[in-house]
Amino acid sequence: MDTSVFSLGSRAVGLPSGKREEISFLRDILRQCGRQWKEDVLKISDDFTSTEEGSLHFQEEGEEIRKTPQLQMILPFREVESLEKHGKAINFPFTTYAVEDDRADFTARNVAVLPGENMQQGIRFELLGLGLIGRISARGLSEKQVEPLLGAASCLLAMGFSMAEVLDLINRRPWGK
Repeated sequence: MDTSVFSLGSRAVGLPSGKREEISFLRDILRQCGRQWKEDVLKISDDFTSTEEGSLHFQEEGEEIRKTPQLQMILPFREVESLEKHGKAINFPFTTYAVEDDRADFTARNVAVLPGENMQQGIRFELLGLGLIGRISARGLSEKQVEPLLGAASCLLAMGFSMAEVLDLINRRPWGK
């Protein structure tokens, strides 16, 4: 399976390429943050037990710029639970996210739909993780986009952004435009 890998400094996070909305949200947020980041694709087995031969390399204009020392997978809790139920171990460090499930590393709680006009409703939820709680409010997004936005926020936190930075980047972004 192809995995989209995002790197910022010495940290790299991976999202399965099937998580298109999470990846799209993460790219949009990273573009607005003003930091230098890289993106590449890595082939990982469907059960997250091995990678293709060789190291993960990030390329820029044909030049190898560095090897990523550690890849942190960001996965929905239900996918990890399903793999474990089938006796499969994940051979990468991983972080999980889920809506309303406290067993995940990052959780969206108290999800609410914000009223609005002309399809400009939005969502609000509390992001719990790292022993912290933060409130996210995103106009222009629907309730079904809570989990993908939570996945993108989980990536940012795993990449070393502080909770305050993540909340600021998400809350001030003009979603749905």
